[in-house]
Amino acid sequence: MTTEIHIYFEYRERLLPNSPVEPKPWRSLGANMSPGRNYSLFGLMAHVKTNMGKPFPPKSFPQDAGYWALMDNYSYVSNNPDTVHCVTEEMAESYVKDYGCHYRADAEGEHTWVSVPFFHSHSWLVFAEFEEVMRKYNHKFKTRPEPVYDAILAAMKMLDKKKYDSRIVFWFEDKE
Repeated sequence: MTTEIHIYFEYRERLLPNSPVEPKPWRSLGANMSPGRNYSLFGLMAHVKTNMGKPFPPKSFPQDAGYWALMDNYSYVSNNPDTVHCVTEEMAESYVKDYGCHYRADAEGEHTWVSVPFFHSHSWLVFAEFEEVMRKYNHKFKTRPEPVYDAILAAMKMLDKKKYDSRIVFWFEDKE
């Protein structure tokens, strides 16, 4: 069995401390990235697939997630599930009962979305946390991970300099 990672890069304008202004929503920088399997790095990010010292404990799926992470983490509940990410009401009930999934309501309070049962270990890391993960990885293995991870870190660093907050939202999916 293999484990795939789903990573979503998000950013928003940084507010000054104690600002009375509500933070702007997180914006997604595109859809799911596929940076490649790196179980050692996964272990440092969320203690998945390895025992790599002291990882960041999973924080769960952020309630303020950006569009793409939000849409990909849930399936739409419909009596006519003809498209990707749609399930019937019966399937949704099964997901909740058999797998411990949960519903997400729409503006009217209806159970319109259900979490996907094959996703696990949801979490997110801000720039400083991801930078620490990469530093630990580089120190332990004396090498760099796949280039996409370095590109993510470089983009986070650039946004930090421009006074933006950034984070990666991620979870894992086990595949046969």
